[in-house]
Amino acid sequence: MKMKEKIKKNIGMIILILVVVIILAIYKMSESKKMVTPSPNPSSTPLAKQISQPPPGYKAPVYSQPATDSTGQLDKNSVKVKTAIDGKSKLEPKLPIYIEGFQTTAGLKTTLNVYSIPEDPSYLIHIEIYGINYGDPKILEPGNKNALAFVESFKKIKTLLESKGVNIHDIYFTIGAKPYVQSAADNLIRKYNLY
Repeated sequence: MKMKEKIKKNIGMIILILVVVIILAIYKMSESKKMVTPSPNPSSTPLAKQISQPPPGYKAPVYSQPATDSTGQLDKNSVKVKTAIDGKSKLEPKLPIYIEGFQTTAGLKTTLNVYSIPEDPSYLIHIEIYGINYGDPKILEPGNKNALAFVESFKKIKTLLESKGVNIHDIYFTIGAKPYVQSAADNLIRKYNLY
């Protein structure tokens, strides 16, 4: 009699465990459907899809706009364009340059990312500095920690490029994918004479 009770008890326990496992599996599957898919890696998304329209009155900075000919096409005879194409060719095998946790004296850690994607023009590279609050309305005020962290991070990128044999003045680049980031970065580059 004791043996039958033990068997019934064990069967009951096994059924209870199976029910719990099935409920957990169903719960996990429903939760995974609710999860937001992470945004794509910049290097896997065409540039046109990454960058939305710039704000009205926004003028693209000189470091991202190559010389054009009378038809509005890339001026392949321009010395600057030729230099940029050569610079990118020299740099491309050494990309990406990625440094996570770059400690700035402003107390902010930034991530530095220099890369190119296959859809890019032959003269263009991307520079990203993560960890900066580009939406800070006081970013251009003296002593702003976001501005200081940006300046130090940008200077570090310039040094890294130079160590790879490329002067930042000899290439065309974009900085950031969103218009407000591009605008804030451009204002900081101008204010602190970084280019």
